[in-house]
Amino acid sequence: MPALSEDEISRTLTDIGFFDKKEASIVKNEIIEFISNGKGKITFANGDIYEGDIANGKPHGKGKQTDNLGNIYEGDFFDGKWHGKGKRTYREGDSYEGDFVNGEKTGKGKYILTNNDVYTGDFFEGDFHGRGKKTFSNGNVYEGDFKRNFQTGKGKMIYADGRVLEGNWEEDDFID
Repeated sequence: MPALSEDEISRTLTDIGFFDKKEASIVKNEIIEFISNGKGKITFANGDIYEGDIANGKPHGKGKQTDNLGNIYEGDFFDGKWHGKGKRTYREGDSYEGDFVNGEKTGKGKYILTNNDVYTGDFFEGDFHGRGKKTFSNGNVYEGDFKRNFQTGKGKMIYADGRVLEGNWEEDDFID
């Protein structure tokens, strides 16, 4: 089979609904690996790179995606999106390991911040949201409800010095 030009590859992938010609390109003309089921490598025009399982021309199964800023996602993909179990490591040092749904941190997971604060619990659309526990690097521990990254709802803060505040919280403030 003669090698396809990048334009021919782009047209083929656009026809099967994988990408707009302006958004991605193929590394090393690996069209056979790329559009068939199996393993492959995709380099996007913005510099993002995907390596792993591909089905129907999209990341699907296990894989690793490194964006052009150096952030890495490694885990499950479904129909081109992060979906299932995975780990996202940010170049600044934060990391998240847990559930993803349609490309978002959603479900159960653990987020470690560069300042060594650790949140373990429920996530929704990328935010701490639901029940969780946040251990602060200064020794304080909050366990309870979170809403859009804030301690909001019923919860208990145990301070490093032994003090305890339990009750209702609103956007990280104890209210009663």
